[in-house]
Amino acid sequence: MTTWFDEMMIEVEKKEEDRRLEMNKIRCDQVLQTIAVLEDKIAEVNDIATKERQIIDEWELSEAGKLHRQIDWLARQLEIFIRGTDQKSITLAHGSIHLRRGKPKVSVVDMDKFLPVGEKLNLIRQKPSVKEADLNAISVYIRRVGSPPPGIAYTPATVNFSFKTKGKGDEQQSTEVGSNGSADQVEAAAQ
Repeated sequence: MTTWFDEMMIEVEKKEEDRRLEMNKIRCDQVLQTIAVLEDKIAEVNDIATKERQIIDEWELSEAGKLHRQIDWLARQLEIFIRGTDQKSITLAHGSIHLRRGKPKVSVVDMDKFLPVGEKLNLIRQKPSVKEADLNAISVYIRRVGSPPPGIAYTPATVNFSFKTKGKGDEQQSTEVGSNGSADQVEAAAQ
């Protein structure tokens, strides 16, 4: 049997529990609001860091570009020097400079013009279903005769400049400069 006092105590305990739950909900909402503010701050930090990285990347590109232009100018001076000597490579205390002869380039520009002449001169490679120009045989022919056959474009071999530097701990860094000593590559196409 429950008395009036017991009922009142149950009611007070229920109200107290409801108030505690309500306080917990309010507290949870405040915690969520705090988390949202912290997430906004994280986004702000990430945004600032991204902007700073972009500034640093732009600075890095600018500074590296300046240094590469200096290296290019100095490499050109080395190339002028070695081309003025009769040597193909020079080894020095901080690295070496080299001249290396490349390969000539042969390409077929007009197969119809080339085919009759190529067959007569044995410059065609026969495959079961296809006739192809034999570029090695064409190169040998051009060296022997001095001019390319009709329909062939010929770019003579170039002498390329390169240098190697000794870095920290005698590590070698190699760089080949695309300069070939002339302003333009000569390309001859036979008529």
